[in-house]
Amino acid sequence: VHMSMKLSCCEAGVSLSSFTPCNISEITKIILSMKNKTSLGWDEIPIKLIKATVQIISKPLTLIINQCLREGVFPEKLKYSQISPVFKKGSKKDLSNYRPISVLSNLSKIFEKLINLRLVNYFENNHLLYSKQFG
Repeated sequence: VHMSMKLSCCEAGVSLSSFTPCNISEITKIILSMKNKTSLGWDEIPIKLIKATVQIISKPLTLIINQCLREGVFPEKLKYSQISPVFKKGSKKDLSNYRPISVLSNLSKIFEKLINLRLVNYFENNHLLYSKQFG
């Protein structure tokens, strides 16, 4: 995995490196919770394949993600997406009647789900969410 870009810290002084490292069971749980969608990112690795090999890939994936957290980097290739135009309505000849859909790699989605868990935990533990927050 090529890691090239440092992520900047937020105003509160929190960076990826301050997040708790993940463990194999947490990554396994994230993988198994993902929907069996057929859409593929640029790497064309289907979630069904990732789920079928979860016992094999969870450990190396955990090591890679923890290294990314320690170093505060997100692998450049995981930032790539496959963009497809989706028709809304009206004339199919008018390009403004299409909206772009960005499909990410399933490996990127696993990393993002972990970061989401860490962010929500951080916000809740530090009382940073408004009690009436929704959405």
